[in-house]
Amino acid sequence: MSLVCIASYCTEENGRLKYAKRCMYSLLETVDFNKHRLGIYLNAPSDEAKEFYREFKEDFSSCYDFPSGNLIIIENAENVGTAKAVNSIMYLRKEGEKCIKMDDDVVFNKNGWVDEMEDAISRLTNIGILGLKRRDLAESTYRTDWAASKLIEVPHKAGEKWYVVEQVNHVMGTCTMYSDAMLEKCGGLYQMGGLYGFDDSTYCYRALIAGLASCFLHGIDIEHIDEGGDVYTDWKQKYSGEKMTAYNEALQKYKSGELSIYHPIEQTL
Repeated sequence: MSLVCIASYCTEENGRLKYAKRCMYSLLETVDFNKHRLGIYLNAPSDEAKEFYREFKEDFSSCYDFPSGNLIIIENAENVGTAKAVNSIMYLRKEGEKCIKMDDDVVFNKNGWVDEMEDAISRLTNIGILGLKRRDLAESTYRTDWAASKLIEVPHKAGEKWYVVEQVNHVMGTCTMYSDAMLEKCGGLYQMGGLYGFDDSTYCYRALIAGLASCFLHGIDIEHIDEGGDVYTDWKQKYSGEKMTAYNEALQKYKSGELSIYHPIEQTL
């Protein structure tokens, strides 16, 4: 069982609702929500976004004949940022559930991808973070710099599905599953008091200190559908740039022990 956690930020200004619509229905087509749950935190949603999610809830519970209780939607008039929004969903995690943090601008092309992630992460117990790899990422076994990686065969018994993971320094958080060990040792996401950026990077660094690996699971194709090149992209780049010093300082504090790698999973309403 998994709890899929999404921080959605669809305003009139950023025009991101068109991505979220494709993403949500992609989830319904590829995930069995009879056994998994979907949690969505709406950061400062536009009226159009509110209406869409009302319609989506109806489709979720009736058109697809899925249990309505397996859909959680939290709406906040303010933008609390990615980390606090995702933590608010993870706060609702039930015993035995894995947590998946994902963005709302990705489309999935394979049925049962959640089940495959669960299977792989349960067999390779040193994994803290297991992600699905976007087509535009640089990590490769051919690289010798920061993007260098290595392939690992997941332990296998006769009759089980074969899996290969790619161990990396950093897993971009487009779609990532967190192991029980990761949640126990590191808690939730942390964003240095900001609204955007570095929550995935700091989580991977915290995993490293905790002795846990960050990997991509091969064999599951995803599409990052954000076209970029707009006002929102410019804002993200500028905002991240302004937080770079705070990010580097946080890494040093994690390394020295001044800042605990464990951040409580709290709910922000």
